Amino acid sequence: MKIDKETISYIISYFGNLMTNNEKLALQHQMYMSKSADNKTLRKIMTERGWINNDPETLNLLKQGYEEFEMNVVKRIMSETPEKVFFNNCPKCGNWQELLMRSNADIVATAGIQNKEFNYF
Repeated sequence: MKIDKETISYIISYFGNLMTNNEKLALQHQMYMSKSADNKTLRKIMTERGWINNDPETLNLLKQGYEEFEMNVVKRIMSETPEKVFFNNCPKCGNWQELLMRSNADIVATAGIQNKEFNYF
């Protein structure tokens, strides 16, 4: 399987439950550091509330940068629990990334369910 930026983002977004507690804390740390980058007051509040983590073990996961952190998380997830990660592949071309970009109407049409109304309620 090709591990490109889109694949990494997909796995982190949809299979975050497979991250370790420290990985989740590192992700949260990165997010809040980014959100408070231009606001020292906000950063202080986030730190006081424990949203920004200063645990050396957690920060060690980010020492090579955020992109490397994401790559390491995905490699670990794919080596330890590949059976829990799945991609919804496009029925037309087999590409999971293509399916994310297509509209629901196009997906329904591809599946051969044209001109039918759906009542979800």
